[in-house]
Amino acid sequence: MRILSAKSLKGTSFQQIVRLMSFMKNRIWLYLGSIIGMAVVFAFSLNLVMSYKSKILFDAAVTGNSALVKSTTIEIIILVLIPCALCPLFSYGIFYCIQKTIAEIRVLIFKHIEELPVSYYDNNHSGEIMSCLNNDLNALENAYFWPIFLTALSIIMGIGSSIIMFYLSWRIAVFTIVMGVITSYINFRFSRSIRAVSDEIQQHLGVISQRFVDLLSGFYIVKMFGIGRI
Repeated sequence: MRILSAKSLKGTSFQQIVRLMSFMKNRIWLYLGSIIGMAVVFAFSLNLVMSYKSKILFDAAVTGNSALVKSTTIEIIILVLIPCALCPLFSYGIFYCIQKTIAEIRVLIFKHIEELPVSYYDNNHSGEIMSCLNNDLNALENAYFWPIFLTALSIIMGIGSSIIMFYLSWRIAVFTIVMGVITSYINFRFSRSIRAVSDEIQQHLGVISQRFVDLLSGFYIVKMFGIGRI
């Protein structure tokens, strides 16, 4: 019944992402376009180009080039205004798709719960079902944004940074790329254990939900005998 368990999302990270994206249906292009658009804005307007323009501004200030300082300051202000104008639009597109998808998944789960045999309810606690509808779906909602967005941002930042570094110094670019590959490999090696820990956390949340449901359903008995106190 668990949505984000190792069994339900088994396979490689790419296969898991493909399965998550399949729930987006016809909203997939709006979702991916908004994700990539926001990543591009963050990467270039607030990081790469901003860093380059800041360097020009500082150099112009040191040399006393007031005309360059003025023009560069205007360009930096424009770079700040671009995310202010575009990010709300991209955010709306992203979270519109996510919320619609999560709502559809909730309906699918509810229909599945209705079709479960009576024996399932005899062998499983109602708190497990509540945990599935709350904790698992909250984790799924986060999975639709942060991992995908950070992956897109890292790729775009990596490509843009590599181009700039090769333009400035190919030796530094090669060294940085090699270090990036090593870091990515290490992260990939540890990602499986992290997913296992995440699944274990979800299982514990299910147990907590079960005990909380028991506590609420037997509230009068708990109060009468003074049991269940922390």
